[in-house]
Amino acid sequence: MIPQPIYELLPYLYMLVGLITLFSLDNILGKICGVILVIVGVIVQQARARARGKKPIQPKNAGRDPKSGRPVAHTGREPVSRRSLPDRPSKRP
Repeated sequence: MIPQPIYELLPYLYMLVGLITLFSLDNILGKICGVILVIVGVIVQQARARARGKKPIQPKNAGRDPKSGRPVAHTGREPVSRRSLPDRPSKRP
């Protein structure tokens, strides 16, 4: 596993190495690799930013009474329909 500080710097390292490669090599293959490294660095950084910025999606009517649509105070308890009931013995033979 990669240590956290190094992991956080990887996209910037990709872009830096890509720029250095792009400007220091005269070979067309070297320049293509430099461009690819810069693009990969940008894509990785954008993907991380999008993933960290996401908030959990709540249903539209979360915390509302289904009949009236008014907000309902949270009591900290589950609704009766979701509470676990004691096991009942089966009536099957």
